[in-house]
Amino acid sequence: MLEDIRNTSYKINGAEVMYRRKKLGYTQEKLSELTGLSLTVIRCLEQDRVVSGSVNVLIKLAKVLECDQKDLIMIGE
Repeated sequence: MLEDIRNTSYKINGAEVMYRRKKLGYTQEKLSELTGLSLTVIRCLEQDRVVSGSVNVLIKLAKVLECDQKDLIMIGE
């Protein structure tokens, strides 16, 4: 059951990721380092070029960006 949840994909709000990253004073490189996600993934997320992200990506981003996971999910798309 837990594995099913972790494999679920969500549309991540790239503008919100960028806003929160900048608010914390992080560069894309720093966010990449802190989350363990590649710089390419961070750039693609922020440019909404990633169609969906896994719950694991969402968890990593929310932790580093100091927000709730639901704050990073795009609603109504």
